[in-house]
Amino acid sequence: MSNNNIVLGKHSGRHAFRQRLTELGYELSDNDLNRSFVRFKELADKKKEISNADLESIVNDEMKMDLEDRFKMVRIQVLCGDSNVPTAVATLRDEQSGHETTLATTGTGPVDAAFKALREQIDGASNIKLLEYTVSSVTAGIDALGEVTVRIQDPSSGKVVFGRSANTDVIVASAQAYLNAVNRLISLRNTKEGQVQAIHPQFNSLA
Repeated sequence: MSNNNIVLGKHSGRHAFRQRLTELGYELSDNDLNRSFVRFKELADKKKEISNADLESIVNDEMKMDLEDRFKMVRIQVLCGDSNVPTAVATLRDEQSGHETTLATTGTGPVDAAFKALREQIDGASNIKLLEYTVSSVTAGIDALGEVTVRIQDPSSGKVVFGRSANTDVIVASAQAYLNAVNRLISLRNTKEGQVQAIHPQFNSLA
């Protein structure tokens, strides 16, 4: 079946949801199914049509919930403006080793620069494909809380996952949402391969 086929909508029930996941190769426990179904209904309220890729993202996202993120963002700074080249400086900490690394990168815009500064510090993340990037206002006013959602794909496996974060600084929220998604992909790889991705060997520990 084509990955572009629309399979479910907002009026689809739990049985149809479970059956479609089974056809996609997912066998979930009742708890995982319930959590995934809630996420499906939330997404269906926002999107008229739900694709196979959407379903896979929901399930992969929920399967990751019980796992700890390996990489934490210590800080991120971004320089941009009409006369500046967008530049981001990000510091990551590998929770497994305790090492911190810092990298500065440029991009087509502040968000692109921030994403590059994060993924290029993690082995196996440099070729991750960004499929979707959305920003929405959670609260009103000049200090509004912005919620960012990103959807990325692992080219090696085709797996798609979501990442979300909210912050009054949309660049910080964007970077955290992106890193959340990257951590999910790494965890999925580790679960499948039984190994841990290492921090990029190009960067020295600052710890």
